[in-house]
Amino acid sequence: APPPPRLAQPAMVALKDDLLSLTAGAATTALDDRTRAQVNEIILDLERSSPTPQPAGSNLLNGVWTIQLPGQLGQGLVDSPTRELALALYSTAYAPGTLLQLFNKLPAPLGITLGEISVTIRSPDAGQPRASTEVSVTLPLAGVQPLKFFSNLTPLSDTRLKEEVIEAEVLGRRQLLPGPLARTRTLFVTYLDEDVLITRDDSGVAEVLVRKQDMSWARSSSETSKKGRDEDLTGGVVDEDAPPTSPGGDEPSDME
Repeated sequence: APPPPRLAQPAMVALKDDLLSLTAGAATTALDDRTRAQVNEIILDLERSSPTPQPAGSNLLNGVWTIQLPGQLGQGLVDSPTRELALALYSTAYAPGTLLQLFNKLPAPLGITLGEISVTIRSPDAGQPRASTEVSVTLPLAGVQPLKFFSNLTPLSDTRLKEEVIEAEVLGRRQLLPGPLARTRTLFVTYLDEDVLITRDDSGVAEVLVRKQDMSWARSSSETSKKGRDEDLTGGVVDEDAPPTSPGGDEPSDME
């Protein structure tokens, strides 16, 4: 049978609106079975009509994303915050959505709370590690502390990426992860546009991210592309001494 026709733009917009509405708050609160089924159907519809033909190599990947829908953890995976927590983090390569759910499943007496998780993907021209995952963790004795993981992100095909988690920054100290803790996973980019990113890992579970900041302009460090970008932003008047800015006018974060 021939593949189903691609959805028209109005239908795509409506699906994305429904997806964001149904998954509001899903980063910290698990969806019920009925809502999860509806969300899965919407994700499948979007994936069949992804507008980006080679998403793993697209500049649309570049930017700061927030977790809208984390990959679903199995029931009872983290009933205690000890061995299960360590095993889950290890087996999932510190996946952002898994990290979010794990901390939110910790018992309240521990006093650990988790803020918004952001995933920053830089231009390949910026070098590796290309991706970073950051979250603010509130600890009983240390207060609010940023936790960051740094990953090499390499396209393996038009839709497949290899993520290698190689560094961590905890309590302000950044260091390489020891060999046993450095993790690698495969990501399949199943949907990508200017606003929404959907990936699946080897398990096939979908994770939905929403763009927070656009960094797709950061395509090259060459003077040629810089000049072209400045012309686009200033209508042809180029200020060679002015620092680069994001389309929103703010300097992009995490550009190291």
